[in-house]
Amino acid sequence: MIPSPEAHGSMSWVLVNTLQNPAFISGIGCGILVSWLWMKFGKKEKEEGTLTDTKAKLTVPEEVSGYDEGEYKMILVVRNDLKMGKGKVAAQCAHAAVDAVRRCSSANPHILECWQDCGQPKIVVKTDSEEDLKHLATDARRRGLVAAIITDAGRTQVAPNTKTVLAVGPGLADEVDKVTGHLRLY
Repeated sequence: MIPSPEAHGSMSWVLVNTLQNPAFISGIGCGILVSWLWMKFGKKEKEEGTLTDTKAKLTVPEEVSGYDEGEYKMILVVRNDLKMGKGKVAAQCAHAAVDAVRRCSSANPHILECWQDCGQPKIVVKTDSEEDLKHLATDARRRGLVAAIITDAGRTQVAPNTKTVLAVGPGLADEVDKVTGHLRLY
């Protein structure tokens, strides 16, 4: 408990004690550090339309003029025929989502930012074969969407080089649905 200023003759005693308190100094230091980190690594403005990876350019459908408007999502398509365990499916979906975000960040950062701004929705659906997975990926790429197929190393539940999950998007929900809308939830 801090004594009243009258007990020590002035308010300066309270100020000096507060400034010498290690908790106060630590709090100020943490605040400065967090501010500096936010300024250095925080969300940076991106130039609209900048594509840094010329091999992976995505196209925006002609009928979509202002692609800020609308909902965005990512669909993760799991091969149900492999009968992977829940943990394996979760890991493969995580790999697919990370790869799709990486591809989208270089191919079309504006779509990625729109998807992030609307909460990064992800939906997991299922298909029954590797052939279906490849067909869906081809259709997605033809429509200008990111399509990331994960090939497993085969150390646990599936054979080496098994294609396990496809990520479609992030992209406009209407466009993603044209590729995956017929699939059932996993």
